[in-house]
Amino acid sequence: MKIEKVNLVYFSPTKSTKKIVNSIAASFNTEIVDYDYTHKINSKDVPSFGSNELVIIGSPVYGGRVAGVAESFFKSLKGNNTPVVPVVVYGNRDFEDALLELSDYLKENNFKMIGAGAFVAEHSYGREIAGGRPDTEDINIAKLLGEEIKKRLESVTDLSEIQEIKVSGNHPYKERPPVGEPWAPITTDDCTECGICVSACPMAIVSPKNPREITNSQLCIHCCSCIKACPYDAKLFTAEPYKKIKQFLLDNCSSVNKKPKLFI
Repeated sequence: MKIEKVNLVYFSPTKSTKKIVNSIAASFNTEIVDYDYTHKINSKDVPSFGSNELVIIGSPVYGGRVAGVAESFFKSLKGNNTPVVPVVVYGNRDFEDALLELSDYLKENNFKMIGAGAFVAEHSYGREIAGGRPDTEDINIAKLLGEEIKKRLESVTDLSEIQEIKVSGNHPYKERPPVGEPWAPITTDDCTECGICVSACPMAIVSPKNPREITNSQLCIHCCSCIKACPYDAKLFTAEPYKKIKQFLLDNCSSVNKKPKLFI
């Protein structure tokens, strides 16, 4: 089966998911189109894809689910018997139902899953949890997934020849946590108002006029993009919910070394 184009579609506030989907695509010697929806996740301009295109779709995992802010976007993608590789990236705790959820959305919209993967990345809440991931081994495994997908497509003339791929997860999906009091990063006096955090925030809630200010804390998704982007470590979380989650992660996820899981 000839693939004329490889499309990368992802939401990646801290760029780990972007790194993984690009690594999977590295094996293909064809046109690669990058659809980075990190800063336009609410856009109504959503691409559709044909049967001679491969789509690699990536999402970070938030609380065992696809990133909530990206759910509607992933549900809106349209295929036409299009081969797809759903990928989720999580912070060394567990991806739980996220990969199943993402694959369900795609199958409902006329995509044909030909492989999938769950990868580990440094947790957005701290370098103590899977620091430096995805590392060289992770990237090589992502490339291996891409190579296997390429071989699978080259070995068939029609997608109907490829057996159904099953991924782990449960129905119904894990419930998302209830929405509590909003919390967002604070800014210390180390801030130079360089504005790097303004462009880093996927929700556009860091004020361009005053980068020390969060304009709407209710919209903060706690992705830590602004915190990781700041060259002066001037942004941080101090809210109690953050402290509790961070301590849980330190106690349970900082000393384990989970590996990527492939479904091919």
